[in-house]
Amino acid sequence: MAYALRTKYDALDAYPAADQNQSVDNDVFFNTVVHDGNDWATWAAAPTGFNGALTTEYYYYKLIGDLVVIKMRFGGTSNAVTKTAVGPFTAYGVAADGAFDCPALIQDNTGAFVWGRAAMQGGTTTINFYTTPNAGAWTNAGTAFVQVNTFYRVA
Repeated sequence: MAYALRTKYDALDAYPAADQNQSVDNDVFFNTVVHDGNDWATWAAAPTGFNGALTTEYYYYKLIGDLVVIKMRFGGTSNAVTKTAVGPFTAYGVAADGAFDCPALIQDNTGAFVWGRAAMQGGTTTINFYTTPNAGAWTNAGTAFVQVNTFYRVA
């Protein structure tokens, strides 16, 4: 299945009754369709700040118009105080503009899982990950883990 997007000008009766679960947001109707996992693509995020092969990793994206939704998870042995990955598309805007800044599930130096931060500047593909919402640095030892689900506008 895929997500269906239609404007208020589409004929609502053109869709089967089972698909009539819409919510209204401004001038757009969205069908509520459960994602079955077949319409996401993968990309090579190439995380940095790790020693050797990653022990856990997945990178999925879904392009919807000029927005890209990303789901990523990776972890392994840390060997740097910074962690980055490459997004699937260049973000809209210029470097001074943040394309996104969102919470990310983080594990640093084999410690507890906590909320850190993922951030991407406009005009780039680089996603930076931090151990705290205040841009905390990583420990260059132990297990490091990142999980984030977010979206941004594509250039």
